[in-house]
Amino acid sequence: MLVSFSLENWKSFKNEATFSLIASKERSFREHLPYISKHRLRVLPFAAVYGANASGKSNLFQALSFVRQFVLDGTRPDAQTGTIPFLLDPDMEDRPSRFSLTIIPHDLEHPDWIYEYSFSVTRREVVEERLRCFTSSSETVLYERSMGKTTFSPRIQAKEGGERYAFVAAGTRPNQLFLTNSVFQNIEDFKVVYDWFQYSLAVIAPDSKYVGPALRHREGPLYRSIETFLNQLDTGIIGLEQEKTVVPDAMVKLLEKNLEEKEDISIPTMEGDRLFASRGKNGELEVSRLMALHRRSDGEKIRFRFSQESDGTNRLLDLLPAFARFTPQNANEPQVFVFDEIDRSLHTALLQHLIEDYLQKCSPDSRWQFLVTTHDVCLMDQNLLRRDEMWLTERDENGVSSLVSIGDFEKIRADLDVGRHYLLGRMGGIPRLRTLRSR
Repeated sequence: MLVSFSLENWKSFKNEATFSLIASKERSFREHLPYISKHRLRVLPFAAVYGANASGKSNLFQALSFVRQFVLDGTRPDAQTGTIPFLLDPDMEDRPSRFSLTIIPHDLEHPDWIYEYSFSVTRREVVEERLRCFTSSSETVLYERSMGKTTFSPRIQAKEGGERYAFVAAGTRPNQLFLTNSVFQNIEDFKVVYDWFQYSLAVIAPDSKYVGPALRHREGPLYRSIETFLNQLDTGIIGLEQEKTVVPDAMVKLLEKNLEEKEDISIPTMEGDRLFASRGKNGELEVSRLMALHRRSDGEKIRFRFSQESDGTNRLLDLLPAFARFTPQNANEPQVFVFDEIDRSLHTALLQHLIEDYLQKCSPDSRWQFLVTTHDVCLMDQNLLRRDEMWLTERDENGVSSLVSIGDFEKIRADLDVGRHYLLGRMGGIPRLRTLRSR
């Protein structure tokens, strides 16, 4: 789970901003809140970020995406780090961008540990990096990197082969994170944090296209769940099928190479279709296209390509694997889905139904979170969300973004129409529109 995320000097966020998922003392929907008993901590299962265009919503989303990619992929020896500082103030251009995440990973060895991972990075190098862990009774800095030197906790130093940690730290390039290099060098102590970025955190952009295992494996439970969702949500689709197809010879060679290491793979969308490749019974390459089944007026079934479906149906198909995966059987495995512009091309009633269905399944034992940016004010409803689950971004006259929870506003009554209050400009986070005059 994500407990909090802080950023500073990243794109429009010049000053430190903190996105906290720690629940306030508000009583509404308390039964939906995941509860971390060892720390007496309640964490929000959902958060929606609102704001005007160019106010910083997507920059917050992109910061999480940057951190995830920087941790997982690292950098080439001669590459820049990829951070983008606040460029409207020349004094900030060469200062480091700072990121800090407090997370609860799927840690079987230390199930009561909470980790805080932070780093500061310029375009050229990592300036600082630190990993702390919190138990119910103590706090430990596992390692800290500063001024080109990395120090480790006494527990790490006392481990058998502990001298290897210093050796790996000394070999970590200036433009690389020690966390990344340590995993690449088969050090296991910090891998649980790396694995959280790889397996628990999913970042879905407005133009992301899903052709993952849930749609490739026809016999899997997710495939059938997605079919059910599509039928229930009035898309006109009554089922999914797969149709054999062919691709250009140049792509066949590339697919053959990639399938040497994987059982099946998705293919970048061609003309809006969703394709994937696998090995047939005889080992030959097979390429299939996902098809949508509709029913004709005479009762017969007819196949549509997804390039023939609406933008809304395609966007829904990109979101449904996340919603369909959430079941009582896996609710205790930490998963964080971050959706930028979740409402793109979707009717508000459909989106509200999806979110309401998800939240009703949440409980003190669940460990899933959906974090979204949106313009859909109909979701700004206290009958659906808690006040601390609604956030605002705002950009001031100097281009600086700020982030605030509606739960922090005073005099927001439980019976207040928050959406109307927001649109009237009483909380900020809306466009500062000027009158358009014809000449």
